[in-house]
Amino acid sequence: MQQSRQQLIGYLERCVQRGELRIPDLELAADQLIELAGVTIHDRALFLGPQSVDKELLRKVNRSAVAMFLACYGDGGNALVAAAE
Repeated sequence: MQQSRQQLIGYLERCVQRGELRIPDLELAADQLIELAGVTIHDRALFLGPQSVDKELLRKVNRSAVAMFLACYGDGGNALVAAAE
C-alpha cells in the first residue's frame, strides 16, 4: 500500500508541475483520493460480502471520487476533467 501511495504522490506531483492540478499538500491529497475511491467499496465488501461489489459499482464510486478530487484540486477545465467523465 505504501508503494502505491508513493506512486500516486509522484503522479500528482507531475500533474502539479504541468499545471494540471493545484495541490498544496501532495501527501494529504493522495490520502484523500485513496479514501474517496475506497470507502464505499470497503464498507460494502466488509458488511455485505465481496460479491456485493460489482464492476458497475466500482466505476460509479471511482468516477465520483475523481470528480470530487478534481473539483477541489483541478484547474477547472483541463483534460483530466474530461478523462474522468
